[in-house]
Amino acid sequence: MLVGPEFGGVRAGLGRCAGHWAGLIWGRDGGNAMRRLFSVDLAVFALAAGLALTASGAAVALGGDGKGEAGDATGILRQSPDEPAPGAGPRLGGGKKPVDEAPADTPSDTPEDAPAPPGPDEIAPDPVPPADEPQPADPEVSPLVLACDSAAAHPRDPGRPATVIGVETADMNIARAIAACEAAREAYPDHARTAYQLGRGYHAGNRPREAEAAYFAALAADYESAGLAVGFLYQDDNALNRDAADAFPFFRRAAEAGMADAEFEMGWAYENGLGTGQDYAQAAYWYQRAADQGDKLAMNNLGWLYHEGHGVARDPARAVELYRPGAEAGIPIAQYNLGWALANGVGIAQDQAEAARWYRRAADNGETFAMLNLGYMYLYGEGVDRDPAEALSLFHRADDDGSIAAKSYIGEVYEFATEYYHAETAAWYYVRALKGGDDWPTTRAADDWDRDVARALQRILRDNGFYTGAIDGVMGPGSVAAMKRVLPPSAE
Repeated sequence: MLVGPEFGGVRAGLGRCAGHWAGLIWGRDGGNAMRRLFSVDLAVFALAAGLALTASGAAVALGGDGKGEAGDATGILRQSPDEPAPGAGPRLGGGKKPVDEAPADTPSDTPEDAPAPPGPDEIAPDPVPPADEPQPADPEVSPLVLACDSAAAHPRDPGRPATVIGVETADMNIARAIAACEAAREAYPDHARTAYQLGRGYHAGNRPREAEAAYFAALAADYESAGLAVGFLYQDDNALNRDAADAFPFFRRAAEAGMADAEFEMGWAYENGLGTGQDYAQAAYWYQRAADQGDKLAMNNLGWLYHEGHGVARDPARAVELYRPGAEAGIPIAQYNLGWALANGVGIAQDQAEAARWYRRAADNGETFAMLNLGYMYLYGEGVDRDPAEALSLFHRADDDGSIAAKSYIGEVYEFATEYYHAETAAWYYVRALKGGDDWPTTRAADDWDRDVARALQRILRDNGFYTGAIDGVMGPGSVAAMKRVLPPSAE
């Protein structure tokens, strides 16, 4: 099904470096950490059994559980291609708004053996007032229009009647919405809001061409919410063969009409060069307009521009001011950014304990960068009591959530935490990290390696045809070149 979030697009968040942690290193869900890893020797056996490298060098066939591999982690903030590895520090940055639908893995209290509830399209539509009955001349008092509003109005549409709550796409009964709005549209073919809401129903029901036609009918009557909707329709993976360049003028039209969500999209487009040339000054302009209307994610992204000095004069203190409203409102990337500023004393007095509190809130909200930084703090006792088990727990959570760098962090635990030290396990995690596209192990200084871990890694590389040098624990140019051969082509 197409997701047609007129008021929130697919967020491709994060990905800008605002500095470095000093000597960063690196788990999963608290008390379950030890149960997940069973004994060290068994863990090594399981890893070795699941990993096989080709001898070709370029075509790596490393196995593993697939956690944390490069790619799109739908439902969470997606990692950028240049996600930092241990030692560089997870990065501070902006974010994109979430898809306007509930996550597929939302926890439920329903017993496992209970029958699954019907989906929105399996629910019988509520009765729609008969269209052949005489209708009032004013559509605003028509039962047909009210039924369409109730079924398909967007809760943030400024044209929505004040008495109508509205419905997010994920909660929409699509069959009901289409039936109600088709009846209202037939009775009132010139009613713009009805056309827009019918488009929402078609969009959610994976009928993009009909959605496009309905949105255009609303736009012809200057119903500007439909412009934002067309922008998202063109961004969706659908049969229209449109792209960001096609979406951009529709976002602009809605933004120029003063819609905050469209203003945000303009900022995002200019910041990332989506459908237009990259222009940080224009990004700052549009983020500021959205922020002035209370958009807290726009505030966060504008804060990142101030931190970097992109399009505005660099002002880290102003950046912190802009992160805080979003952080306090529960936006994970803003919580992470505020934590990063506190941890590094950038734009605000350094406070490791307060940084750990914000990282915890961001991590609890699914921000994998926060999991990695908080895990580092637990591993080394910075701002919190040292707790390698909690560090390992956080790193495994990040791994499970698709972090590219998490396997290197886990390897660091087995290399440097005496409670977990095991050279073979550390080496295998580094190999899996390389296979997933994390090049951090290739950037480490030769004297930074534990000698036994280095020997174990050299043996794995040799046994799989990537390394022909001595097993001496010295990670020189030959060992580095061998590790680089394990990386997927896109990471080299």
